[in-house]
Amino acid sequence: AILGGDNKESISQNLSFGSPYANGTIILENDINVNQNNSGMGFVVLDGSPFVDARIEGIITNSYNNAENLNASITKYNDGVLALDGPIYITRNSEVRGGGLLVNDKASCKFKVFENAWIGGTGIAKDLEVQTGGGIRPGEQGGEMEIAGNITLQDGAKFIIDVNSNGSVGAAKFTGSNVSLKAEGTIKLDVRAVGEITKAGRTKILDWSEATTKDTTAFNLDNYEIEFDEEVFSFIKLSTEDNAIYMTHYFNNKNPTMIFIW
Repeated sequence: AILGGDNKESISQNLSFGSPYANGTIILENDINVNQNNSGMGFVVLDGSPFVDARIEGIITNSYNNAENLNASITKYNDGVLALDGPIYITRNSEVRGGGLLVNDKASCKFKVFENAWIGGTGIAKDLEVQTGGGIRPGEQGGEMEIAGNITLQDGAKFIIDVNSNGSVGAAKFTGSNVSLKAEGTIKLDVRAVGEITKAGRTKILDWSEATTKDTTAFNLDNYEIEFDEEVFSFIKLSTEDNAIYMTHYFNNKNPTMIFIW
């Protein structure tokens, strides 16, 4: 479905999308005014068969007329994936409590990501706090995400890296001045295949060369535990070079060349 219109929609309660039986993506073209009372609203997105269950293409804001009146928050609920394709002009700390949230433009607010939830996209996120079992999933099943602020990864937080059969690999670029990129314990690198992987590669997945940092514990390789599907990948290794982490992956060849010697 595509829901369009010329007016900004004013929402004062949760907005729900999708169905566990859906095989398509709901697209909302309108701008969203999350409400007029400086609190916020929730997006409830159920998990159907597409990777992205719902998209909002308009601006997320908290005022029709006053650009300074942005003190509101948003919360993403349930197991589906919501893509926010327009800018997010709100300033109060927001939350991802379930499923995935894709930031595909720019966000002015800090996000806290809870267990069994993740944040990603191809846009620019600000400060991120990822709790145990939560994750950062850069790109949209491949592609680059920019994080222009501080991140804090609790013990057991994840970087989820998608390796796409089209050759695109999820990557995060960190920017900003005097930022903290902090790990409070073990980071789980969760590598996922999108489609059939048939090519080995070496890819930059985390890059902080454009950031001035006061804490880079999130980029200490000793903090990482690597998780991957052994039916798809035969080997994954991390290395550092020039303020970046690279990932080398090999895949399991299901149809190896047979050489007979007699």
